[in-house]
Amino acid sequence: MRVSREEAIISKEKEAKALQHKYFGPDGEMAKRQESLIQPIQEQISSVIREMAREEDLAAVFDKSTGILYLDPRHDRSDQILERLGHKK
Repeated sequence: MRVSREEAIISKEKEAKALQHKYFGPDGEMAKRQESLIQPIQEQISSVIREMAREEDLAAVFDKSTGILYLDPRHDRSDQILERLGHKK
């Protein structure tokens, strides 16, 4: 009887972990909901940054914590650097 109770407890713990992962895991309901709520705000911020950069003729806009937020394609020299290194498209 004790073994069967332990197995039932283990089974319930596995079910609880599966539900927790379903709702709170990286691909869970909460993560999806949070992304769907934050994405429009991020797009709006990005749009305003691009617009301001164009109005003020800025080549780049930096964020102190994450790095580059906007880089004007006119100033991208990646292809020229690759050409000088001998790589072609």
